[in-house]
Amino acid sequence: MNIIILFHLFESSHIHMDIENIYFYGNNLGNNYLYFYSTSGTIRGCRLENCKYGIWSKAHNEIMICNNVIKSNVSHGIWCGGILDATDYVIIANNLIDSNGGNGIYFINVDRSVIVGNIIKNNSTDGI
Repeated sequence: MNIIILFHLFESSHIHMDIENIYFYGNNLGNNYLYFYSTSGTIRGCRLENCKYGIWSKAHNEIMICNNVIKSNVSHGIWCGGILDATDYVIIANNLIDSNGGNGIYFINVDRSVIVGNIIKNNSTDGI
């Protein structure tokens, strides 16, 4: 069963979080996106479409983003890290990242990453 969420913020800086099988649908305006701020976690089997960003992750230890559809977002499909927040380890696997207005995948302050098995196409700036 899919749940449609027009906007949501998942934030907890001290726990592991798993988000699975949720449909995030935005209106191409404002600050609607999946903001994932946690020590570690997984985003799996979700669809993120027509949002400002698909996924913005500032996980501090480890984040796995796998088996998602991330398409037609205004800016980046996946944005990991931040200017003041480093992310230790990112795994991005088996996602469809398509037709986003920025990069398909965008990193700032990510120490290590594995990017494998994704289809990254038709993004406005760069794939990665």
